Amino acid sequence: MSATGKKLRCGVIFKGKNLQSTWFPAIIPDWLYTTSNNGWTSNAIGLEWLQRVFLPETAPSDDRWRMLILDGHGSHIDLEFLWTCKQNKVQLLFLPAHSSHVLQPLDLSVFSVVKRFYRNQIQELSHLDDAAPVKKERFITAYYNAREAAITERVVRAGWATAGICPLNIKRVVNSSQVAQRPVTPPRQTQAQTAKSYLSTPRGPRDLFIAQRELHRNESVSRKTHQLIQKAGKAIAVANTRAAQLEAENKRLHSQLEALKPQQSRKKVRVNSNQRFADIETIMVAVQASQLLKAQRDNNAKEKAAEDIAVETAAQTLQSMCTEWQL
Repeated sequence: MSATGKKLRCGVIFKGKNLQSTWFPAIIPDWLYTTSNNGWTSNAIGLEWLQRVFLPETAPSDDRWRMLILDGHGSHIDLEFLWTCKQNKVQLLFLPAHSSHVLQPLDLSVFSVVKRFYRNQIQELSHLDDAAPVKKERFITAYYNAREAAITERVVRAGWATAGICPLNIKRVVNSSQVAQRPVTPPRQTQAQTAKSYLSTPRGPRDLFIAQRELHRNESVSRKTHQLIQKAGKAIAVANTRAAQLEAENKRLHSQLEALKPQQSRKKVRVNSNQRFADIETIMVAVQASQLLKAQRDNNAKEKAAEDIAVETAAQTLQSMCTEWQL
C-alpha cells in the first residue's frame, strides 16, 4: 500500500506443491499465484514479488529513489533482496520489533476493514451442516470482493495517517492508547445526539429499549405507551428470529446445491521454472486444457455407450433370426 492511497497487485500463496486448475473460479482476478509447503512466504517468493510487483508498479517518472517500509521478516533481510533494492534505488526502512500494532498502516486501518468485508462474504459457509472449509476457489472470489470493497484510497490514507508516518506526526504514536496503556474514553453524547439516537429507526428490541429509556428521560410518557413499546419490542424480536431462521435455511440449501455440483477435471498449472508466481494467462491455459480434457472424456463416454447399445441391438437381431425346434 502506497502513502498516495494506491494498492499494488495482490500475490496469493497457497499451501501445496503445485497450482491446480480447479482452485480458480470462472472469473480469475489479475493477481499473481504461487504455492509453498507451509503457505507462507520465503526468500525466493519475496524476491520475485519485489521484481514483478513492487519495482514495476511503483517506478517513478524520473530517476528518483523510492522508500519501502518493511518489518523484520527473514525474506526482507535476505542478501539478494537487499542488493536488488540497492540496484533499483529503493531505500529500505525497517519498523522496530514488536511495534506493528502502532506503526503498521495496514494493521491500524486496512486489515480491519478487509476482515469485516471478508466475513460478510464467507458468512454463508457457516450455514452448512458441518464446519465447511473455505475452498481455494471460494477464497479467491470472497477475498477479491472484500478487497475491492474495503481497500479504498481513503482507507489506505487513513492507515498511514493513524500510524503517524504520512503526514509525519510523532505525537500520534506517542499519545496512542496502546503506548500510554490507558483506555480512550469516548466523549459524552450531547443532547442533540441523544435525541437523534432514540428517534432513529430501531433494528431490534434492544434499540427499542434504549429509545424507550431516552424517551422516558426527556419526556413524560404514560404507562400504556410504555406497555405498547414493550409489546412492539417483543414483536420485533419474534420477527427478527423468524427472518434469521428463514435466511439460515435458505443459505444452507444454497450451499448444499453448490456442494452437489460435479467436480471438474484437475489440471496442473505449469509455471516457468525461472519464476515462482503464475499469472492469469498461465492459469487460463491450464483451465482451458482442463475443460478440453473433460469434454474429451464426455465424448469417450458417449461413444462407449453407443457401442454398448449397438452390440446389444445386434445380439437381439441375431437371436430373432434363429428358430428353435423341440424334438
